[in-house]
Amino acid sequence: MSIRTALPFTIPLLALLITGCDQSALQSSSTSSAANINTSSTASTNSENHTGKAGLSAKMRFSKLDIQVEGSLTPGSTAYLSVETQGNLPPEQTHVRLTLPELAALKARKEGKLAKLAPGKPLPAQGSWRGAMGSSQTLQQQTTVHIKEPGYYQVIASASAENGDVRTKNGEWIKNTASQSVWLWVTEAGGKVTEQFDRSLFPDGARQQPGPLTMKDERPKLPVVNARPSSQKTRLNSTGVTTIYIDYINQTTHSPEPLSGARVSYTVYDGLGRKRSSSTEVIDDNGNVAIPCYSDDIHGPGSYSGTIHVQDNYRLRVYHPQTGSDVVGSFSGEFATDCGQQIPVRAAYKMSQVFMRMSETIEKSRSFFQEQRGKIHVKLNWNADNSYYCDGFNAWGPCTGTKEKIVIKDRPGDDPNSHIGGQFGDLVVAHEYGHAMHEEALNGNAASGECPSPHYLDGAHNLQCAYSEGFANYHGAVGVNNSNSYVGYFENNLFYSADHGGGDPNDGSIIEGAVAAFLWDLTDPADESHDNAYYPGSYVADIIKTCKTDGSRANGADQLIACFQSQVPSYAGYFNTRSSQPSSFSESATEPSSWSRTDVKTLWRKNLYGETYNGPPLTLSVSGPQILDEGEMGTWTASPSNGSGSYNYDWEIQKTLGGSWINVCGSSSSCSWNSGQISQSLDARTQVTVQSGSESASANKSFLVNNNGGDPGCDGISPSRICP
Repeated sequence: MSIRTALPFTIPLLALLITGCDQSALQSSSTSSAANINTSSTASTNSENHTGKAGLSAKMRFSKLDIQVEGSLTPGSTAYLSVETQGNLPPEQTHVRLTLPELAALKARKEGKLAKLAPGKPLPAQGSWRGAMGSSQTLQQQTTVHIKEPGYYQVIASASAENGDVRTKNGEWIKNTASQSVWLWVTEAGGKVTEQFDRSLFPDGARQQPGPLTMKDERPKLPVVNARPSSQKTRLNSTGVTTIYIDYINQTTHSPEPLSGARVSYTVYDGLGRKRSSSTEVIDDNGNVAIPCYSDDIHGPGSYSGTIHVQDNYRLRVYHPQTGSDVVGSFSGEFATDCGQQIPVRAAYKMSQVFMRMSETIEKSRSFFQEQRGKIHVKLNWNADNSYYCDGFNAWGPCTGTKEKIVIKDRPGDDPNSHIGGQFGDLVVAHEYGHAMHEEALNGNAASGECPSPHYLDGAHNLQCAYSEGFANYHGAVGVNNSNSYVGYFENNLFYSADHGGGDPNDGSIIEGAVAAFLWDLTDPADESHDNAYYPGSYVADIIKTCKTDGSRANGADQLIACFQSQVPSYAGYFNTRSSQPSSFSESATEPSSWSRTDVKTLWRKNLYGETYNGPPLTLSVSGPQILDEGEMGTWTASPSNGSGSYNYDWEIQKTLGGSWINVCGSSSSCSWNSGQISQSLDARTQVTVQSGSESASANKSFLVNNNGGDPGCDGISPSRICP
């Protein structure tokens, strides 16, 4: 099946305009006899290029479709029906039909039974004509009809291009069909023509329905539903659905992929073109939306049309300023041919690309950081010099006086200066959402608005710019596919040292790419010689949300590092652009079990200054008594230093030199022990092993336990010892 291309920003015009009829021509004189009444009416549809609310144009195949009725409209008389169709486009084989649904049903009626027509079959036409018709050319045809019974009868004219696959012309959607209808009120006193179903014509006690006139106490002659559209219920064909498959061309992989997660708004029409239902549905993971088929017994299968919108209800909307619209495609079709089929539609690629990459970024960000924010509007802009995020309250440049939004730099066509598609374009989308997430989900960005324009990944600018943009770059690496080359650039810290900017090119704390590499190493697998850290993204999010130095929110990598390593870093030779180092810090994140101060120090020294740092060795000392009396309690205390975070302790006692070690005291920093009654003095030792991060250290202390021959009294064998 061929693909129906939904061109960007085009919507098919669904409603045809109806020109007003000459009301005087529709009225018959109440003083005239039935024999000389000549009721004449013209109902027409003038179809030009039309514009919807989003400013989208649609080209109409037919510029005019007229119905003319002449005759007295009395039972058994002859009515003359004329149809005039005019083309609006180059020549195309055209099919014109004139149908009277109620008369067709009457002809199908069997004696003593209600009229029946086969569901799904076209109604027999009162007139059917074919012919080639081009721009400004007309087709005029006439037929006659004899209506034997008084009542209210509809006349439907329809015109359609035989080649229905021609959907667009010069970027504009083509409406290949047109329809028009009037109603014939037939009475003994002479009838009239109306544009709409007019209930006021029915006498008291009559059933107000199309077809032969019947009173309420009579059996209906036709199984016709109420003609008022608002009271008619949709009747769905139980045989199936029409499946719309929607994809777009991914501008990074250059392959088609489903536009999953976007929205489709569709409308279903009956066989007369009247609206019967509408709905908005989410495109599923496979790119499909199902539209229930519609049909009724009288008018046969209906039709459908819809538009594709790159937005969801709670996270994201992408739109283009040239139209203000989020529409990336439209479609329409007939259930007679499409029911049970899958109809492929291709959406406009640019807005679809941004929507899909942004949707993927949002999912990854929420999963990784365990944080989420509200809906964000994303605007494509042909005139933007760069992509950027507006927080909605800080006034600067193009963000002055605007609501919160993300702006993605675009250019007409396939201009390489566009930030849409490709590995850099995908990173830009995830980067800008990082700013939006930082502002709304991480308690605000205390360093925003401090970057020069332009700023660079490898630019030495300032602490605030490097922190704000560094986090956004880090978020960008989290949000794109691992195959994106920029992930490897941050992994290998290729943006240190700086090649742009006026700052120290070797001070990574003012280089946004280097700060991103530091944050990346905190949460990526520990697969590098300098990288032993593998912390969850939620820990990084919690630090950023709660980190303060000297009571104020962190606004630079140096202050953030104080919270990450739980210690104000040394400023001797580091962070030279900070006027004064903080004296205190605070944060309320829960450190991971594998947290290590040495590991954090190693990462920032490596990524921000190119240094190899393994930290000072873990040291340990033990203090406690050297002499104990038999049965006396002794307490020893371990004092470790230079550890990386928490310490774990393991205590042992050796009662005699060369003897076995006995585990005692558990895992606290102190150990208390007594010998109980002994038969001889003990030359003993206590030993403690401390584990901190990936390091361990051991220390022991010897002591003497004096034997009292079973007497727990004190012998006072040492002048420095005080017995109780």
